[in-house]
Amino acid sequence: QILEMVVFNEEQDSTRAADLMAQGGAGCIVTLGGDGTNRAVAKGSGSVPLVPISTGTNNVFSQPVEGTVAGLAAGVVARGLVELDSVTTVHNILEVQIARRPPEIALVDVAISTETFVGARAIWDVRTLDEVFLARLVPGSIGLSAIGALLAPSPMDDGSGLRLRIGQGGTSVIAPVAPGVISSVPVQSWAPLLAGEPVEVSLHPCTIALDGERTFSLLAGQAARITLSRKGPPVVSVEAALRQASQAGVFTGEYVGNAG
Repeated sequence: QILEMVVFNEEQDSTRAADLMAQGGAGCIVTLGGDGTNRAVAKGSGSVPLVPISTGTNNVFSQPVEGTVAGLAAGVVARGLVELDSVTTVHNILEVQIARRPPEIALVDVAISTETFVGARAIWDVRTLDEVFLARLVPGSIGLSAIGALLAPSPMDDGSGLRLRIGQGGTSVIAPVAPGVISSVPVQSWAPLLAGEPVEVSLHPCTIALDGERTFSLLAGQAARITLSRKGPPVVSVEAALRQASQAGVFTGEYVGNAG
């Protein structure tokens, strides 16, 4: 079905579309894009499982998977042919509370930039960074999360996060901060980011980037805080979903279950 909605050619279109899909009873949503696209979808998809296919600039949240196979996995999930809890993972997210603004989320990272205007949204110059908050610390990722992932890697599902203070006086990390860009990033200090414990943004004024893109400016005296949360969207493991469906006989006509 085609969604009945007005399209404004902006990020909020994806959020509204995901919300309409969730309200309409969608059993799974397939996304094409990078971390920013998935963030927009996750704001509206609620508890609907996602199959994120990486086609964006920064692809930490999304997966490199062939489209036909991803669709097959989404199908068995949507029809209830697999046990959802055993083929999905709920990842950490970062919740951003800003005075006089609606709350925001980031799926991978929140960066505090010394730039005071949004301008070009993508962050390419790490010299403008003051702090970085990370929900994911997976080696092999690209973007700002790669800084923390190569400094203090952790498993994807251990519930940990990291707060980095960027600047001289500590150590340097060589990291792939963007496609084709490897930078030496000075890290003044770092500390674990604990779930449920809000951290105040100390730099004012500044711009706040969500998942690698500057999203809004923080004015002088305007309070903002970042909280690591375990309320992220459920993400389907394509491999796990297809393995379980195969073992249950879905593809050989031997499946016996309650799904239609």
